[in-house]
Amino acid sequence: MHQSRPRGAQFSGRLKGARDVIGVTLQDLQPQDSGTFSIVATVPGKQYPTQSIKISIQNPIRAVQIEKTQRWLLPTNSCDVDVTCAALGAENVSYQWSGYRLGSEAHLQFRLSPAEGAVTLNCTATNKVSSRFATETLSCSSETGTNTLFYLAS
Repeated sequence: MHQSRPRGAQFSGRLKGARDVIGVTLQDLQPQDSGTFSIVATVPGKQYPTQSIKISIQNPIRAVQIEKTQRWLLPTNSCDVDVTCAALGAENVSYQWSGYRLGSEAHLQFRLSPAEGAVTLNCTATNKVSSRFATETLSCSSETGTNTLFYLAS
C-alpha cells in the first residue's frame, strides 16, 4: 500500500528536518500514520536513489483487565469458570495465561472444585511495544456465581 497525500498534509506540524544531514524526525506518531513511504533525497545537481520504508505504529497497552464468570454446578459439586483477559488501549495483542491454568488465547474456560482452594491466574498481554499483566485469585464454593470485573492499571 502506498500512501499518497499532498506534501506535508499528513505530518503537518510534526515534521522536523535538518539541513546538515539527510534525515527527518516525526513527532507524536499515531497508528493511523502507519504505511509505506518513499524517501526522495536531492541536492543541487543530484538525486539519490529513492528508498521505500514501511512504518508500523502501535499504541502501548495502558492496562489489562480480567473478567470472570463462575457458575456452581450442583451435579458435580464444582464451578464452571470462564475468564477473559483484555488489553486496554492497544491492538495486535497476544495473551498468555500462567499459574493455575495455561493458555495462549484471551479466553480460558475450566472447572474448579472447592477442594482445590484458592488458585491464582495470571494474564500477560503483549504487543510489539509493551507488556502488562493482571492477576486474579479464584475459589469455588456453593455460594459462587457472580460476574466480577477486575481492572489493574499500572
